Amino acid sequence: MSTRNSEVEINGWTTFDVPNQFEDLQKQLATGSYYVQNVLDLADINTRLQNLSRIREPKELLDMFSLFYSIAIHFDKVSITGRSQAVEILLRLTASEMSEAQRRIHIGLSPDDRRFHLNIVKMLSCLLAEYIIRFDNDQANKSSDFDMPAPKKGKKAKEAENGGKPILTSDSLRDKCLKGVCDILRSHIKALWDSSIIDEQFVKCVTKPCYHLIRRTDIAKNPIVKENLPLILTIMINKFEHAREASIQFIQAVKLYDSNSSLLITVLNSLLIDYQDTSLAIELLKEICETNFVAAQADNASAKTMATFIIDMARLDPHIIRTHIDQITDLLTAESHHIRVAALTALCSVIEKLLSSDELDDGQRKMRDDLLQILREHVSDVTAFVRQHCLQLWTLLVIQKKVPVRQYIRAFELGLDRLRDSACAVRKDAVTLVMHMVLNNPYFVVDSTRAQFEERQNDAETKLAELRQELEKLNKNRKEDKKIEEKKSQSDDEDSGAEDKSFDEDNEMNVDNNEKKETEENKEPNEDQSLQETLNRVKIEEQIIRVEEIVALFKDGLRFMDLIEQANRHVVNLFNSPTLADCKQAVDFFVNLRHYRLVLPNIEQSLRLMFSLIWSVDKSICEAITQAFVKIYFDVGPTIPSAHAPLHQARAIIRALKGATFSEELCFEEILKQLIKGKKIATESITETLWKFYKDPSNDHTDVIAGKILTFIVGNEVNTKLNGIIDLIEAKEKNHSFVYVSCLLLQLAATPKKIENGVRPKQFRLPKTHRLFEILGNIIVSTFHDVFDLQWTPVIESAFDVIFKLANGPIEHIENIIKKLAVKAGVKPGGLFKIPLSSQSQPLSIESMNFENAGNENNQNQLSQQHHHHHSQINANSTILLVRFLNCLGKAAVGIVYYVDCTVKDELRRKEAKQSAAVNKKLQKKTRNSKKRTKRTKRKTPDEDDENESTSMNETTNSSSNRALNSTTNRTVDDEQNDEMCQVFGDAEAEDPVDNEVGLYIQSLCEKNSLLMQYKNILEQILVHPNEYHNEALQLSATICLCKLMLLSFELYETHAKMVFDLLKNSTFESVRVAIMVLMNDFYLKYPLAFAAYSNDVYGCLRDRSDNVRLAALKTISNLILKERVQPTGQISEIAICIIDKHTQIATLATSFFSELAKRQDGEALFNILPDIFSNLVGDKLDKQRQLNEEDFKSIIDFLFKYVSKKKQTESLLEKLLERFCIANGSPHVWRDLAYMMSKLTFNEQSVKGLLHYYDDYANKLVDYDVYQSFLTILDNAKKNLGDKSDLKVLIGELSTRINKERSPNRILSAVQQAQQKTKQQPKENIEL
Repeated sequence: MSTRNSEVEINGWTTFDVPNQFEDLQKQLATGSYYVQNVLDLADINTRLQNLSRIREPKELLDMFSLFYSIAIHFDKVSITGRSQAVEILLRLTASEMSEAQRRIHIGLSPDDRRFHLNIVKMLSCLLAEYIIRFDNDQANKSSDFDMPAPKKGKKAKEAENGGKPILTSDSLRDKCLKGVCDILRSHIKALWDSSIIDEQFVKCVTKPCYHLIRRTDIAKNPIVKENLPLILTIMINKFEHAREASIQFIQAVKLYDSNSSLLITVLNSLLIDYQDTSLAIELLKEICETNFVAAQADNASAKTMATFIIDMARLDPHIIRTHIDQITDLLTAESHHIRVAALTALCSVIEKLLSSDELDDGQRKMRDDLLQILREHVSDVTAFVRQHCLQLWTLLVIQKKVPVRQYIRAFELGLDRLRDSACAVRKDAVTLVMHMVLNNPYFVVDSTRAQFEERQNDAETKLAELRQELEKLNKNRKEDKKIEEKKSQSDDEDSGAEDKSFDEDNEMNVDNNEKKETEENKEPNEDQSLQETLNRVKIEEQIIRVEEIVALFKDGLRFMDLIEQANRHVVNLFNSPTLADCKQAVDFFVNLRHYRLVLPNIEQSLRLMFSLIWSVDKSICEAITQAFVKIYFDVGPTIPSAHAPLHQARAIIRALKGATFSEELCFEEILKQLIKGKKIATESITETLWKFYKDPSNDHTDVIAGKILTFIVGNEVNTKLNGIIDLIEAKEKNHSFVYVSCLLLQLAATPKKIENGVRPKQFRLPKTHRLFEILGNIIVSTFHDVFDLQWTPVIESAFDVIFKLANGPIEHIENIIKKLAVKAGVKPGGLFKIPLSSQSQPLSIESMNFENAGNENNQNQLSQQHHHHHSQINANSTILLVRFLNCLGKAAVGIVYYVDCTVKDELRRKEAKQSAAVNKKLQKKTRNSKKRTKRTKRKTPDEDDENESTSMNETTNSSSNRALNSTTNRTVDDEQNDEMCQVFGDAEAEDPVDNEVGLYIQSLCEKNSLLMQYKNILEQILVHPNEYHNEALQLSATICLCKLMLLSFELYETHAKMVFDLLKNSTFESVRVAIMVLMNDFYLKYPLAFAAYSNDVYGCLRDRSDNVRLAALKTISNLILKERVQPTGQISEIAICIIDKHTQIATLATSFFSELAKRQDGEALFNILPDIFSNLVGDKLDKQRQLNEEDFKSIIDFLFKYVSKKKQTESLLEKLLERFCIANGSPHVWRDLAYMMSKLTFNEQSVKGLLHYYDDYANKLVDYDVYQSFLTILDNAKKNLGDKSDLKVLIGELSTRINKERSPNRILSAVQQAQQKTKQQPKENIEL
C-alpha cells in the first residue's frame, strides 16, 4: 500500500464522492467516503490561510480541504484578499496536480494511484466550481446595491489607485476559477475513471457553474468566459456523455436567457467540427421537435436561436437531418416562422449535399423530389418571411446547379409567380431567383437565338422520325422472317410425312445425314444475321431515347424563353413601383441579363424603359441608371482588345436606339450628358467611331442613328466638320432621315456662348450665299409633292432651324422657299384656295396627331389612307400639299419671331454696349484734358453732351436696324427646352430703344403687303368656313399656323383672338381643340394680361366632352399655375372636380397638381383659394351637367381637407364656413355640404369656442338629420383631440346639450311646419315680384 493511500485510510475514508449539494459534504454520505468533520470559523480561516502560503503539493489538499470548504461556507464574511489567496493556492495545486497526473497516466497508473489522483481532481473541481458560483453571486449582489453605475475606469487607472497591483474583484476571481476548471478538463483526466462508468455527480458538479453563468445577462461578452465555458461543456458532452442533459439545459437557457445563446451555438459547432460528435445535435434536435412553439413565442429571440441550431446542424452534418427527416418536416407546421425557415434550410442542405448526385437510386431520387416539392409549396407560405427565405434557398440550389433539369421550368414558375407578391422583400428575392435561373439555365448559351434553337429542334425531330421509321422497318422485316420460317417448317413437316416408306434403312440414313448437313450449313448464317439485326435494333432504340431527350430539352428551352418574356414584363412593371428597392432590383436584373439580348430581343425594349428612370427625383436611382448604362454599353468583355472597344461600344448604343421613340432618345441623351459631365466614359474614342459610322453608307439606318447619338455628345465642336456634313447631305439627299439628323448636327454649330456683362457674344454664322442653304432649299422644294414621304415635315422643320440659326439674312432664304412651295401647292399671295367637296375626308384619330407641329406626316398618311375612291386622289393630294404649305408658313412665323427677338436684339444690345463704352471712354478722355487746361474755354455742358450721346445712339441704332437683320450672330434654343417658342418672348410692351427697334421691325413684317400676311387670308377662309373645308388635317394645320402668326405681334393677336377661342369652344374636331390648348402656354407667356379675358373659355375646356381635350387643358392650366404665370382663382374648382374624373390619367394629374400646390408658400398657396373652391362646389352653383352627387362631393372634400392641418387655417376656415351657414337659409342641400366640411376639420379649443359663439347661425339647421350627424362627428372628434381637460369638457358638454336640444320632437315639428308654410307662400311672393 502506498504512503499517500495509507494516510487516507488512517483518516477513515478512501474516496471523495461529489455531493448533490455542496453543504452535503458536512456529513458522510456512504461508508468510506470523505466528509468535512469540522467547519472552521472566520478566525481559524484567516490564521490557517497565513500558514498555507507555501503549500504546493497536491497531497496536502487532503488535509486542507476543510479550510477551503469553510471559506466557501463563510464566503460573504471572508475578505476579498482571503478569497483571492485561497484561489491562488487552488490554482497552484491544480497546475501541479495536472502535470503530475498526466505524467502518471502516461507511464501507467496503479489502482491506488488512480484513486488518489481521482480524489484530488474531484476535490479541486468541486471547490473551483463552487467558488465560481459564489463569486458570481457576490458580484451580482454588489451590482444590485448601486442605483447609478460608477464611472468606468481603465485597467491602468485602477492599478495605479491600488499601488500598482491589479485590482481584486469577484468577477476577476470567478474568471480565474473558470479557467482552472477548464485546465483540469483539458488535461485528459478521463483515464482516471473506469471506462464503463460515467460519474454523473462529477459531471453535474462541473457543468453546474456553466449553466449558472449562462443565466447572467451578456456574460458572453466576457472574453475569458467566451473562451472557456464552451470548451468545458464541449469536453463534458464529448468525454462524459452529457449530451442529453445538455440539450435540456440548452433549450431552457435559450427560452429564458437568449442573450448568451452564442455560447451554446459555439458548443454545438465545436462538437460537430472539432470532435465530429453528433450526440448533442441529435439530442437538441429531439428537444426542439418536442417543443411547442406557441404564438407567444413565434417572433421571440429563443425561436431564432433554435432555428440557428437547426441551420448549423444541417450545414455541418446534413446526415443528422436526413436521419431525422420526419421530425424536421413536422417543424414545418410550427407557428414560428423562424423555425419553419430553419426546417426548410435543413431540407435544402440535404438536397444540396446528399441528394444532388447523378447516380441516385430510386429511393434517393424519390426523397429528393419530395423535398423539392416541400420547398415549392412553401414559396407560397402565408408569412412573407418564409416566402422570402424559401426563394433564397431555391436561388442557392440554382447557383450550385442542384436543380434537376426536368424540374427547372417548375422552379422558374415559382419565381415568376412571386414577382407579383405584395411584400417588397419577396419580390426582390423573386427577381434574384429569376435572374440566376436565366444565367444558369441548362438550355441555351449567351449567343444563342430563338431561330437557331427552333432550327435545332426541327433537326432533332426530323432525326427522331427517321430513327422511328428505321426501327419500324427492322421490326417489320423481323416479323416477315418469322413468317417465312414458320411456313418453311410447316412445308418440311409435310414433305417428311409424304416420304415413301419403301426406302430401306440405308437410304433413310443417307437422307437424314444429308439433311442434317444442309441444316447446319444454313443455320450458321441465319443466326449471325438475326444477331446483327437484334444489335441494330437495340442501338436504334438507344438512339431514339437520346434524341427524345434532346427534343424534350429543346421544347423546355422554348418554353423557358416564353416564361422569361413573361418575367421580363413583370420586372418592367417594378420600374413604376413606389418602393426604391423594387426599382434597384429591376435595374440589377436587366444589367445582369444584358448579354442575352440576342436570345431575348424584348429585353432591349425593357432596357430603354429602364433608362427613363434617369428623370427620377431620387439621386440614388439616377446614379444606378448611369452605372447600369456604363455596364451594359461600355463594359466590353476582357477578350476584346482595348483598341476595338470603341467599335463594340458604338455598335451596342446604335443597336439600342434602333426603334426607340423620341422620349427614349431623350433619356439616352440625358444619360450620356451626365456621364460626360462626370467624366465616367472616354468620349474622344467613341465619338470618332460614331463619326465613322455616320459617314459610311448604310442600309439599316446605322448612319442616321450614329448621327443622332452625335447630337447628344458633341457641341459646337461640329464646326470643324461642317464641310463634311454638307457634302454628306448633298450625297444622301434622298435619305430624308439622314438629312434630318444632319440638320440637327449643323444646328450645334450655333450653340450659344456664355453671356458676358449682360451681352451675349457674337455667334458663328455662315455667309448669306453659302451653298448649304441652296442645298436645303432644293431638298425641301423638290420633294414637296411626294405626299407619301413621312419624313418631309421633320426635314423642313430642321432645315428651317438651320437657316434661321446659321444664315446671315435668313428671312430672305425662307421667303424664297415659301414662294416656291406656294407655286407647287397652287396658292397665290392674297388669293383664295378652294378645295372641292370630293376631297373632304373623315375626322382623323386624335392619337396620331402631333399638336406642336401642324399636320405631321402621320396625320397626312392617315389622311391619304382615308381616300378610298380613285377619282378623289388628286384632290386629296392637293389637300395634303396645302397642309404642308401651312406647316411651312407656321414654322417660318415661329422662326422669324425667334430670329428677331434673339439674334437681332442681341446684335443691337452689343452695338448699344459698344457705343456706351466708346462714349464713356470719350468722356473720361475729355475729363483728363480739361484738368490740364490752364485757360478756361467755352465748352458744352454735361447735359448737352448727354443729349448728343443719346441722339447719336438713336441714329446709330436706327441706321443699323436693317443691317442687324443680316448680322452674323445668333443664339440657339436652350438645350433643355423642346418647344422653340418657350424662350423667345419677352414683355408685351418694350420701353428701351432696342425693344422699340425690334417692335418696329416686327410691325413691318406684319404689314398687309408682307409675304406672310399675303397668305393669312387663306387661313381665315379655311377657319371661317369649316363646312366648306371640312378636313381635319387642314383645319388643324390652319389653326396652328394662325396661332403661330398671332405670336408675331399684339395687333395680330387682337384681330384673331376671338376666332381662336371660338374654335376652342365650337370646333367639331377634337385635335383642333387640343392643339389650341397646347399652344395656350405660349399665348400666356407672350400676352399674359390680354388672355385673362378668356380665362372662362380656358377653364371651360375642363368640361369638354373629349378626354384628350380635358387632359390637355388640365396639363396647360396646372403648368401655368405651378410656374406662377397665372394666379389661381376660384375657377380652380374645375380642377378639383377633375379629381373624380373617370379618366384615370386626368384624376391622377389633378391630385398631383393639388399635392404640388400644397407645397408652395408653406401650404398657403392652396389654402388661400380653398374657400373659393368650396363656395363653388357647395349647393347649386355648378351647371346642371356638372352637379355632384353626395359621394363625389365627399370624395373631393376628403381629398382637399388633407392639406388643412394648421391651427390658424382650421380656425379661419371654420369662421368662413359658419358665416356661410348664416346666409344659407332655405337650402338644406347647402346645409349638409357645409356641415360635412366642418366635420372634416381638426377642432381645437378655439374652434369649439367658435362653434358656441356662432351657435344661433346654425341652430335652426340641426333639424336636418345629416346636418345633425355631422355635428355629432364634430363633437366626437373634439373629445378625442382635446383630451380630459375639465374646462374643455364643460364647453363640449354645453355644445352637446344645445345640439341635442334642437333635435327634440317639438323643434323638429315646428321646423317642418315652417317649411310647409314657406312653400305655400312662395308662389304668392313670385307673383308679387
